[in-house]
Amino acid sequence: MTVLLDTDVAIEILRERNLIISSKWSELVASGAVVGYSPVIAAEVWAGALPHEHRLISIFFRPLI
Repeated sequence: MTVLLDTDVAIEILRERNLIISSKWSELVASGAVVGYSPVIAAEVWAGALPHEHRLISIFFRPLI
């Protein structure tokens, strides 16, 4: 399966405040699905990032295509 990540979902995953979204993300990653994102999504996430979040965001995007 291949999925395209949405900005709102990416932000919620990074915030880790919604247990349902976090659980579904874990299931998706464990399933071996290919997760992609667009340059617009990356730009939107980075635009709202605080300096202490940079490392987490880099790690988050690294395995995605």
